[in-house]
Amino acid sequence: MMASGESPSKARPEDSRGPIKVCLTCRSVFRTHRDTCPKDGTVFATSELAQGTILAGKYVVKDELGRGGMGVVYRAEHLLMGKTMALKVIHPILSTSKKFVEMFKAEARHAATFRHDNVVTVHDFGESEGRFYLVTELLEGEDLQTLLRRSGSLTPGRAFKMMLQICDAVSAAHSAGILHLDLKSENVFILAGGEEDAVKVLDFGLAQPKDSATVELGDGMTIGTIGYMAPEQIMGKHVDERTDVYALGVIAYEMLAGRRPFPGESKDDILQSQLAGKTLRFAKTAVLKTVPKDTKKAIMASFSADAAKRPSSVEELAGSFRRALDEMQGAAPAYARRHGMGRARGEGKGPTFVQKLRLVFARGKKKSAEEPLAPEGMVYVPPGEFLIGAWGGASDERPALMIPCGAFFIDITPVTNLDYAKFVQATDHRPPITWKTLSFPPGTGELPVTGITWQDAADYAAWAGKRLPTEAEWEKAARGTDGRVYPWGNGWDPAFANWGGNPRFQGGAAVQPVGSFPEDKSPYGCLDMAGHVKEWTASWYKPHGPTDFKSEDFGEKFKVVRGGSFLSSDKNYLRTTNRSHVRPEEAGDIGFRCAKDVDIRE
Repeated sequence: MMASGESPSKARPEDSRGPIKVCLTCRSVFRTHRDTCPKDGTVFATSELAQGTILAGKYVVKDELGRGGMGVVYRAEHLLMGKTMALKVIHPILSTSKKFVEMFKAEARHAATFRHDNVVTVHDFGESEGRFYLVTELLEGEDLQTLLRRSGSLTPGRAFKMMLQICDAVSAAHSAGILHLDLKSENVFILAGGEEDAVKVLDFGLAQPKDSATVELGDGMTIGTIGYMAPEQIMGKHVDERTDVYALGVIAYEMLAGRRPFPGESKDDILQSQLAGKTLRFAKTAVLKTVPKDTKKAIMASFSADAAKRPSSVEELAGSFRRALDEMQGAAPAYARRHGMGRARGEGKGPTFVQKLRLVFARGKKKSAEEPLAPEGMVYVPPGEFLIGAWGGASDERPALMIPCGAFFIDITPVTNLDYAKFVQATDHRPPITWKTLSFPPGTGELPVTGITWQDAADYAAWAGKRLPTEAEWEKAARGTDGRVYPWGNGWDPAFANWGGNPRFQGGAAVQPVGSFPEDKSPYGCLDMAGHVKEWTASWYKPHGPTDFKSEDFGEKFKVVRGGSFLSSDKNYLRTTNRSHVRPEEAGDIGFRCAKDVDIRE
């Protein structure tokens, strides 16, 4: 919100380097470090509250949550109810505007009675010692601006699902006679936990009635934010529903493109672009090409400088998002075929009769009647004890001991870019950091996916109806029951695996299609377990048995990563017992393979 208030020339020159303060008695503005007004001795009002401060005799301040042009937001507790809430203390300079005071009292009262699932709930409002405040429900999660700074942009499906919630909230407000007038990515809050990407719109407590909406508060103060407010809002002219439509279009563009649609680096440049109607077109990326042209046109029209050219209502704009989702869902199979995406692993029909025969006679022998049929792309690892760890390895590999391990299925190869792309397309999950766009680079579909966090891997596994293997399962699948050093046996051969010392590579090792090293094969038929890419497991980094070795990294801070990598320069990393540990939020040359429980009915 623009709340610039008095211009610097209007502020009293008490201290050119001091903060701007307001005297609510004489209504003068000073730039000073003093605590009292030099004219009448009144204590300056401020939005700054120390921890433990009690406001209005009922809210005790716990800590600061954030600040902006409107004021400061605190976590606070109601003294009588014991309930934690969000307390927004409005900047005192706004109280110098009679229009703002009238607007705040009338519309905060209105907002306190307005209820919607996608709108933050207002519990209380008032004035105490010259401070206006607003009390709302306390939300856990992050705002859209923070999400976009981290991820860059959103997939179209995810963006449109969120936009429908935002539009629903704003449309309901319009039906109740309220305009928001400060819609922006910072005022869209994505809730943590519960339903995925559940959204709440913030700052409805300072919205405006449609029949008397104003954006000019006097003394140079204006409701709105540069880059989101429409030209009529910037110029202080009449505003209506289409003014909010303008901001909604900007938010939709920002979700898809990762930036707002106006050229310019400074606020002044952006402001001039808005007034002149200069906008940036959508980039012609593979992902944005999946967005229907009519939807792109509707978004671009939404922030037209001419209000008459915008969608006439929020519901009209929302309709374009609904149609886009329907059309994109119907086009998904064709998109998958164009990008070489077959049926996802773990989805669709089971193995055909011919596939069953191939699986039954896999590895040159017929399976016993008791051995269950492995899902396509996986192998069966039977129950029984095996040797985990090594006395002659690193300290965290000790002790070597026999432990029991139940039966499970495990992927033959690591998950590929092509596999992961199906997951991203189906769920709108964020892509790996190694992809420059929302799709993998051409020609890399059969390479193992990397650049994913532990949670990304776990999310894929759950989507595929599988899970990540435990550290013990991974080691058993790699070394079998004979305690071998490498997946292929105890003898060392530098050419067997994809690692930095492989003599096949003259100019340095590089990631290769999965299964390119048939010698790197475990007793159960798993490939690429010594080299290629490191692999996430489900296990926290802890000792696997009694040991004198102590590490401050033990506990639930790091996840165990197994196997060597094409970047490994030491052959010890390729041993079946080698352990690495990585924070679950990190991503690098780490991929994964999935495991699956054995259903005794299979």
